[in-house]
Amino acid sequence: MPRRRLIALCAALAAAVTGGCKLFEFYAEARSTRMLAYERAQPDRRTLGIARFAFDDFGGLSTYTLQTNAMPWKLVGTALVLEAAAREGLPVAPGTLTLVLRRYGWIFPTAVENWPAAAPQTDVPLGLVTGDIRRAVPRVRLQVANIGCAACHAGMSYDASGDPTGRAWLGAPNTSRYFDAYLQALGRALRYARDHRGEIRPAVPKVFPDVHPDELATLDRHVLKRVLDDPQELDANLASLAAFDHGGPGTTNGVAALKLRLNARPPLVGARELGYTSIPDLHGRTLRSSFLYDGFYATEAAARFTPRALGEPRPGEDRQVASIVAFFLVPSMGIDPARAERYAGRVQDVLAFLDEYRPPAFPGPIDRDRAARGGALFDGHCAGCHGTYVITRSGARLVRFPNRLIAQPDMNTDPERWRAMTPALVQALDATPAAARLNARSSPGYVAPILSGLWISAPYLHNGSVPTLWHLMRPGERPRAFMAGGHRLDYGRVGIDLVASADGVHRFPAGYRPWSEPALYDTAQPGKGAGGHEAEFAPLSAAEKDDLLEFLKQL
Repeated sequence: MPRRRLIALCAALAAAVTGGCKLFEFYAEARSTRMLAYERAQPDRRTLGIARFAFDDFGGLSTYTLQTNAMPWKLVGTALVLEAAAREGLPVAPGTLTLVLRRYGWIFPTAVENWPAAAPQTDVPLGLVTGDIRRAVPRVRLQVANIGCAACHAGMSYDASGDPTGRAWLGAPNTSRYFDAYLQALGRALRYARDHRGEIRPAVPKVFPDVHPDELATLDRHVLKRVLDDPQELDANLASLAAFDHGGPGTTNGVAALKLRLNARPPLVGARELGYTSIPDLHGRTLRSSFLYDGFYATEAAARFTPRALGEPRPGEDRQVASIVAFFLVPSMGIDPARAERYAGRVQDVLAFLDEYRPPAFPGPIDRDRAARGGALFDGHCAGCHGTYVITRSGARLVRFPNRLIAQPDMNTDPERWRAMTPALVQALDATPAAARLNARSSPGYVAPILSGLWISAPYLHNGSVPTLWHLMRPGERPRAFMAGGHRLDYGRVGIDLVASADGVHRFPAGYRPWSEPALYDTAQPGKGAGGHEAEFAPLSAAEKDDLLEFLKQL
């Protein structure tokens, strides 16, 4: 969830770190500092997998990705602090950077609740991976940052009242991640840095007290002049930050990011990419025979929508799944499509963690009698599309998943996401070295989703257009607009805690202070329609809907 030329204002950085001399042109790749420490410790497979999920760079820290998605961290972090300090009177200090990043849904957790032991502390938010690019001749040291798996797939945890705790759960969705506002903040910060060039270098040690002298020298000699001193280049690169939007807190637009990386966007000036998707919980993902909301990628071309059951043998498929997931690094981290496969081995460690992954248990009250009745309803009316669950003392586990494609006429859900998977995109993917592993093909609808971790995943539907399960089950009551991001949860209706206003907009309760910057989700906007699943709920009585809701709390 992330993309583009986050700092393609560093489009020339590969040359910059060589002093602009062709004699020293090179490709350099850093490793995540935190991940290297885990690899040296040689942990067990589960700890290694969860560490890769949280901290691995997967090739995303390099002179190549500095031209796509990665960024020179101390320059960008300092610029964010200086702009906020000038606008709001905040101090130029490390704590200000933490404050600014939290606004956009970055989590600095006090603990990670499902870490195998005591979770490590880090000076960057969960989901941002960093490492140093170094070279002896010319002398170069530069901390590079990029977005990792946990940026989208590590969510805030909630207490028994529905309030955010400050702790995190790896594998749960970050429903407050607000990429659009974050990228706008980057644009403001870098324009400020350009216009106040003399403030940057003296401020770096104030924001990053541990900065190495070699990195200060690299910033002085190469980075600042190349990034900030060409106004036309900087303006063009900043404009690329607005190449598309992600749809708001908790949603992403990976298809637009992929098209941007593969140059497969429509040849229309100002054409919008509307493939907004809500971030899911990751339990049961290894039971998918196809991937993404529309089943765009598949392990086998002829078995794209094949049912899967827990424990059934699938020789060689783990590696195939790892190859597909590794290709996700192309839009998310900006790596070279030709290099994605080399990281599939590391992805297999992550998949080993996901094989055993469970979502967090629902922390609120559950009426067990109603949940039992709801379970019978689910098995009879929902499992044929959404899968079969076994409920145990340790939580629910998906044991069978149909991988069933639901065509547009049968679901009535907003179609823009599947329409975004165009023939031009398939053609572009078929031209990459990964084509035989991806089996990319468009589909006229969506695969009915896995429902694990549903209680912590609001808002709902593939584009995040419905704020609670109560509203989902009552299509006529779905709000036309609502607030999301930094929210608390309503355990009665299961979803975002909202109050209807006179103008029809559902807002946070009076007095609640969101932990990150929220936004208004307007279902009248293209790609954000709240239609879908009306026919499935029409036959159910109000009591049956309440029973079903009670069961869904357990998943």
